[in-house]
Amino acid sequence: MPAMIKYTDQQLVNLLKASNEAAFTAIYNRYWDKLFSIASHTLGSAQEAEEVVHDVFLKLWRLRTTDPSIDNLPAYLATAVKYTVLNRLRANGRRKQLLEGWPAADTADNPMETSLREKELMDELALTIQQLPARCQFVFRLSREQQYSAKEIARELGVSVSTVDAHLGKALRTLRLHFHKLLFLFFLFA
Repeated sequence: MPAMIKYTDQQLVNLLKASNEAAFTAIYNRYWDKLFSIASHTLGSAQEAEEVVHDVFLKLWRLRTTDPSIDNLPAYLATAVKYTVLNRLRANGRRKQLLEGWPAADTADNPMETSLREKELMDELALTIQQLPARCQFVFRLSREQQYSAKEIARELGVSVSTVDAHLGKALRTLRLHFHKLLFLFFLFA
């Protein structure tokens, strides 16, 4: 792996297209901080910025053999972060609009009912996390509950960062889908 540090971006991209995990890790180590800085500056949230960067690297790994357009790696990654951030901001705007119409606003005067709804949501979240595959659940808990970075989780489990990213991506997709369905059902029956 230390030899990968000396490789040019184009050499790493060529190795990445051949599914070389060491090249992916080298790209990740080379650009993670820069991409995180871009995302956190725009979003104002370290947690959201970390999710954006993980999503970008996960997409890079998934498209490694099908996306021939990676001529300038830093520009490619920065553009990917830019569009992922824009999509997240758009989604946050929609979420805010949905929450403005959320009936829980009526319960602001009743702390007991607010607390009850929070507990129900937390219980639903815990149940959804428990339904994840064991390894995926473990990675997600290390990331979100123990605040481990993807690098730390990979080191701890003896797997690649891309494997950790895949588990986190699966967990986040499952949670988004589950809670999106709950929100839909809530509005359907409200």
